[in-house]
Amino acid sequence: MVQALDSCVIVDVETTGLEPKDHRIIEVAVLVVEGGQPISTRRWLLNPEVHISEFITDLTGITNAHVADCPTFSDVATEIMETLAPRGGAHTEVAAMAPVDDVGAQSLTERTATPTGEQPGTKRSEQPRTRESEKSNARTSASRPPILVGHNVAFDYSFLQHELIRHHLAVDADTALPAAWWSPYTPPLLCTAELSRALIPRQAVGRYRLDNVAAYFSTPHRPRHRAEVDVWATFDVLRGLSDIATGKTEHAPKMPAPRGE
Repeated sequence: MVQALDSCVIVDVETTGLEPKDHRIIEVAVLVVEGGQPISTRRWLLNPEVHISEFITDLTGITNAHVADCPTFSDVATEIMETLAPRGGAHTEVAAMAPVDDVGAQSLTERTATPTGEQPGTKRSEQPRTRESEKSNARTSASRPPILVGHNVAFDYSFLQHELIRHHLAVDADTALPAAWWSPYTPPLLCTAELSRALIPRQAVGRYRLDNVAAYFSTPHRPRHRAEVDVWATFDVLRGLSDIATGKTEHAPKMPAPRGE
């Protein structure tokens, strides 16, 4: 988890329902973290090309009218994946920005800044190191996607994968599709909900929903089923969990490692 806080991407998606095969993404937000600090945030409001139900509108505030003129996932997939899995293995140097409330914005403008920290690398081979093996390790480390963090991250990851497959932008086991630089997209996954279950007593939060855990830590950002605010809340929660894990606050049982490591 300490590695994740040093370098990761935090993601949140809002969708038309709960089933990745049947429903669509209507909003994506990604918060890039380097050196323990947020260096950029991006948000995309998307036209799902299907009807948004009243239930989802009541939950998120996103209406069919809001997304009518927005891009589809396919239109901005390259932008999204460049943020989640940059081609060069390093993120664009951009500044952190506070979340915005306007429902119609399709993405945020990036600004210049100097990041700190490094991208997570792969485990080194136990064989003796040579100049060539070091070069190979460097290439592997640079090309590996950053750790993907989310609250119930499997939900967000599954929706992203299904959208990529649906729009013929990923390699699926059942189809012969051309591969993009990110394909297959298989980053290590770290779930703040799982970490919360391991590190916070249930009686302190009840259900381990993002809003409950955020309230437990008194985070400056409170989740409200909007992707950008929720990634900031997830970052706040990740920092709080890291404090517990490193002994800065009480309760420090063993925590799960990122999946895919």
